[in-house]
Amino acid sequence: MGEAYEARYNLHLGHSTGPVFDVHAYINPASGQSIAGDTYKIHHNTVLVTNKFAVGIRAVPVKGVWIDHNGFQWYDNNGRDESPVYQSGGSGRIYMTQNLIGSDKVLYAQGPVLKLG
Repeated sequence: MGEAYEARYNLHLGHSTGPVFDVHAYINPASGQSIAGDTYKIHHNTVLVTNKFAVGIRAVPVKGVWIDHNGFQWYDNNGRDESPVYQSGGSGRIYMTQNLIGSDKVLYAQGPVLKLG
C-alpha cells in the first residue's frame, strides 16, 4: 500500500511499446478489491507518442492520478481519435486538467479519459 510516483518535465520522443506512463492493478489483500496503487502525479511532460496511449491506469487508485499541464500527441487508434489517457478495470479518481492535446495543441480544461472494459 502507498504506491506512488511523480513524472514531471520529461520529453518522450515517441518510441513506445505500450503506455508511456503506466499503473498496473493488484488485489488489495485487506479488501480483496483490484486497485491501482495510491497516488500518481503526471505533469509538465511532452509526450510525442502517436500510436500508443500516453497514460494507462489499470484500475481505480486509492487517492488519485493527477494529470495536468502536459502536451500529448493525440492517440490514433486505427484512424479514430481517442484520448491519450485510458482507465480500465474501474472508473474514477483520475483528475486530468489543463493539457494540450493533438498536433494542433488544443487546450482541454478537463479530460478526456477513455474508459476501457
